[in-house]
Amino acid sequence: MGSFDDHHALSAICKKYGMWHHVDACWGGYLVLSEQWKEKLFNGIEKIDSVSFNPHKGLGVPGQCSLLITNNKKDALRKSNTSGASYLFHETEYSKYDIGDKTLSCGRRADSFKLWLSMKKHGMDGFVRIADFAMEKSIYITKRIKE
Repeated sequence: MGSFDDHHALSAICKKYGMWHHVDACWGGYLVLSEQWKEKLFNGIEKIDSVSFNPHKGLGVPGQCSLLITNNKKDALRKSNTSGASYLFHETEYSKYDIGDKTLSCGRRADSFKLWLSMKKHGMDGFVRIADFAMEKSIYITKRIKE
C-alpha cells in the first residue's frame, strides 16, 4: 500500500540542515485527489520543496507522463538542468513556453498535454473516483490477506 512520511517532522529536519525536501509521490501521488485520504496521507505536503508524480501509474494516463512540481522555487528546473547549448535554444517571445532546456534529457515531451486530455475525458470527479476506488481495493485486499 506504499509508505507516507511525516512531512512536518522531515521538513523541520531539512530546514534545520539546509536540505532540499523532496517527496517521491510517483506511484501514490494521485491519492491527493481523494478528499477522504488527502489529509491523512499528505498532511504537511505544503512544506516540501518538490514532489514528483506520475499520472500514468495511478490515473491511467496513456504512455509515460511525469511531473516535477516545485514549491516557490522559481527557475529551479532551469538552474538544475540548463545545458547552455546556444545552438539549440534561441530567445524569442515564445521561449518561456519551451521546456527543452529545463529537462534532464533536453527534450520537449508534452506530458502536460497527455494529462490535460485525460482530465478532459474523466474530469476531476473521474480522477477522484479512480483514487477512492484504488484505496477501497487496497483496503479490501489487505483485509482478505489478513483473514
